[in-house]
Amino acid sequence: MGAFGKQRRTLDGGDDPSASGSFCDPLLGFKGGVQIQLGPHVMVAPAFGVAVNLDQSGRTSVFGELELNRTFGNGGYIGTGVGVWDFNHGNNVTGNLLIHLGAPIARYVDGRSRALFVVEGRLFFDQMSHIDNNYQFWAGLRYVVR
Repeated sequence: MGAFGKQRRTLDGGDDPSASGSFCDPLLGFKGGVQIQLGPHVMVAPAFGVAVNLDQSGRTSVFGELELNRTFGNGGYIGTGVGVWDFNHGNNVTGNLLIHLGAPIARYVDGRSRALFVVEGRLFFDQMSHIDNNYQFWAGLRYVVR
């Protein structure tokens, strides 16, 4: 998957007080994983990715997630998941709640989806009482290789 969006985070700079504060950063995201169809309409998908910070490269985040998706006959999906965000920065590593959906835009000859338009949003567990300053969202393309 490749996507573009933004994050709004309140960060702890640790030994560098100038890196602390609330930031609104543009992101370019990449995520890859494996889709495992458990039943006719249930899929799990473990994935890892990187959210490249286009404003301050030092705030680029590496993350991992486990998706649980309700799939549809046309290849689309809607789902949720949990993950660990920013595990490359010890002071700011946090769990996250994922909510997302995908709509097919291209198919294989047999009708299965191969490209989907996706929208994802995340809430960070370390600041659930301050959602207005701690969220992430993006939209992009998910390509399914089989």
